[in-house]
Amino acid sequence: MAKRSKRVSSSWWIVGSMLPLAVLAALLTGVLPDEPVVVPKAHFLIVSTLAAVSCLLAVLVLIGAAQIADVRVLALALAFLTLSGLFFVHGLATPGILAPGPNGWVGAAARIGLFAGAWFLAASTLEERVAVQRTLLRLRGRIVLVTGLLLLLTGLVAAIDLVTLRVRGPLNRTPLLEAVGQAVTALSTGWSAVGLGIASIALLLVTTVHYWRVERRWSSPLVRGLLVASVFLLQAQVSLLLAPAWHVSWWEYHVLLLLAFAASSLGLVREYALHRTWRGVLEGLLLRDALEHLERGYTEVIAALAAAVEAKDVYTKGHSVRVARLAALIARELGLPPERERILYQAAILHDLGKIGIPDSVLQKPGPLTPDEFALVREHPVRSWEIARQVRSFAPMLPAIRWHHERLDGSGYPDGLRGDEIPLDARILAVADVFDALTSARPYRPALSVPEALAVLRDEAGIRLDAACVAALERLVERYGPALLTERPTDAQSLVKQTPSEARSGA
Repeated sequence: MAKRSKRVSSSWWIVGSMLPLAVLAALLTGVLPDEPVVVPKAHFLIVSTLAAVSCLLAVLVLIGAAQIADVRVLALALAFLTLSGLFFVHGLATPGILAPGPNGWVGAAARIGLFAGAWFLAASTLEERVAVQRTLLRLRGRIVLVTGLLLLLTGLVAAIDLVTLRVRGPLNRTPLLEAVGQAVTALSTGWSAVGLGIASIALLLVTTVHYWRVERRWSSPLVRGLLVASVFLLQAQVSLLLAPAWHVSWWEYHVLLLLAFAASSLGLVREYALHRTWRGVLEGLLLRDALEHLERGYTEVIAALAAAVEAKDVYTKGHSVRVARLAALIARELGLPPERERILYQAAILHDLGKIGIPDSVLQKPGPLTPDEFALVREHPVRSWEIARQVRSFAPMLPAIRWHHERLDGSGYPDGLRGDEIPLDARILAVADVFDALTSARPYRPALSVPEALAVLRDEAGIRLDAACVAALERLVERYGPALLTERPTDAQSLVKQTPSEARSGA
């Protein structure tokens, strides 16, 4: 009930943030008066504030980008940086500030700024290939430097052109400045402006849908702030595209930009209050983003199989999904590539598949199992492996599925493997499985607290469980807090009720 209430509340936030679009429609259709309001100084003040806030956000995210090896943080920083630089030009080009009257820089800077910001925001939601990540991260210093220099050059050229217009007038510009002026005018009017606007709307839709998906499952102040900011930026672009200059509807896009940056800033500050470091703030965002990408790969076939297990054992409802998330996070903490994370995530979803063949009377027994009953339960890894190996695409998952109950000292099952004989994927899955089992209530015992469960794992580290995996789990708990790692997620049975396309998209 709490989760459903939370989702309803989130939906109302989104509906509320879409109200400016209704106001814009009312203004453009004449339901509300769309009067001209020509106040250049107010425009300069608003746009200067936007540029300053965006610049501050860019600096804060760049600090995180220097500490975190992830291209998405770099893209987020570049989004704020380009918005800041180009809206500074937009402010300078306000008629009556540097230029004596209307000019192409006002519209061009705003349109290019929103397009560049939308491009980088959309890029910040994508999971890049490892090779691409490494190349871009190796060049990130140069990328930021080149972007900054291009923005400075744009600002310098704009200032020179605007001052020339004021001093000499439009008929006495040099041929170079005349060509530049014609180019920026073309970008601010006609089909060029329409094309930039439509492209920006498409990119902002991608960003908004992404953060909506993440917020539905992993709500946090920063995720919510970026979602609301994306919605406001999307509507601002619609207003810029459709509204006549200096009318009330045109001013609306400036107000929406202020609201977007306010939402981003508020989310950043509130997230910082939880983590106390910029690195922790951005890592929390990336963590939720990574889990969302993994769950989008959670196909309807795997969901159906996991749901069949949960239907058998009501006491472990949601266990497979929680273990999958935790195993993927441990894999990431150990530095494994994204493809291994994905394989391990899906293996964890299927690791208890063999329980389908165990009687309900055994799975749901409130007291201790008899030796025969326990022997039956110990067969489930092999049963899981036997079922999974019938599907060719499940082959990479088989070692983790079969051997997740093996222990370093040889006391595990089904094959009594020892030490390095146990594949790393199986050792990771074992730690995630034990941790979730300890922190979940069972018919015969209450759930342990996170510190109590970690104490049990520490006692077994290096003896029965892999010490590096246990240490990785402890670092995750310390960094993100126990709530995120033990949150009861959407269970497999509700996921499988979705349509195949919804299951693939994570909707």
